[in-house]
Amino acid sequence: MIDTLDDSGRRVARLSAYEDAASDTAGEDLLKEKVQACDVWPKKAIYEALLELTENSDERYEYIDGEIYLLALPKTIHQMILGELYGIFYN
Repeated sequence: MIDTLDDSGRRVARLSAYEDAASDTAGEDLLKEKVQACDVWPKKAIYEALLELTENSDERYEYIDGEIYLLALPKTIHQMILGELYGIFYN
């Protein structure tokens, strides 16, 4: 794990694969795990997954470029203001 800064200046931890056959016995305190290929994650969702997700849910979702996003519900004050504006413009 390498501690670095991202573009906005925040500290982030970056994981990287460690491959060194000579150090198998030298680094006893080093944690080693098998690394999966990076191109398998994140997987793109299919449209049917969105339909299945929204079938029995009151939550609102968006499907953009193969990714599913949960949408925040509008606050009560937002709805009240929109109702007032609707009344002003259309009455």
